[in-house]
Amino acid sequence: MTSLSLVLYFIYTMGHPNFGTPVVDSMLELINAERTRVGLHWLVENSQLEASAHIKACDLLNKGYWSHTDLNGDKPWKLITEQGYSFRYAGENLCRFYLTDGACMNGLMQSPTHKANILEPKFKEIGIGRCGGYIVQHYGSKN
Repeated sequence: MTSLSLVLYFIYTMGHPNFGTPVVDSMLELINAERTRVGLHWLVENSQLEASAHIKACDLLNKGYWSHTDLNGDKPWKLITEQGYSFRYAGENLCRFYLTDGACMNGLMQSPTHKANILEPKFKEIGIGRCGGYIVQHYGSKN
């Protein structure tokens, strides 16, 4: 994305009626609908995963990088653990610059690795964080 298109994106989204509104409920509904389609159990919200996802989304926005690995070289597992979530399985999906949850989910479902996280039967819980145009999904199953 060029600097000009990024500026135009932010000008547009700041005036968009959904800008800054929580996406957790509709995003969670979309994820659980995909899981239901293939016969999987629903994911439930977890406040620790939500906190780690929100921190990651704001870190991506504020520090200007786009990676599962942060600028210190840390994987998302460290951030999840720092929020007090002791996991057996964990996963992370990143999404940015989509104006709707449906568009974000469509993009994630087009990616084999992101789709695998959404449909992973081992995951039991989820936290969804948003900061600006960044959405982070943290998946987990406790020890």
